[in-house]
Amino acid sequence: GTVTMTYTVSGTGGCPDATATRDVTITAPPVAGTLSGTQEACIAGTTTFSSTEAGGSWSSANTSIATINASTGLITGVAAGTVTMTYTVSGTGGCPDATATRDVTITAPPVAGTLSGTQEACIAGTTTFSSTEAGGSWSS
Repeated sequence: GTVTMTYTVSGTGGCPDATATRDVTITAPPVAGTLSGTQEACIAGTTTFSSTEAGGSWSSANTSIATINASTGLITGVAAGTVTMTYTVSGTGGCPDATATRDVTITAPPVAGTLSGTQEACIAGTTTFSSTEAGGSWSS
């Protein structure tokens, strides 16, 4: 709201008091809200962050890991790593900006590697395959 501030200097020797006034507007500080959204994405994949408060803008602490659309919160993975996303609601009336942060981790997609082995087998026979990448599982 608005309040009127008054400054008074007492008069002496029969002179009246002197006053000056000034209106001051009091503004509520902004709130960045509570952030939500999936905190993982693959390189070239996307995820979206949101806030319970409208009117803010998004930024990425490291656009070489992930970018974020300033208005929609859409994150796009660029390289493997973890980066902090910041949501900022601008302060007005002398109030500072309000910020909230949330991390997102960008991972590289898995690689199946190159397969090798004999591609023919007799009924009831066997063959063996291998991959240049470890950690996978075989199925048919």
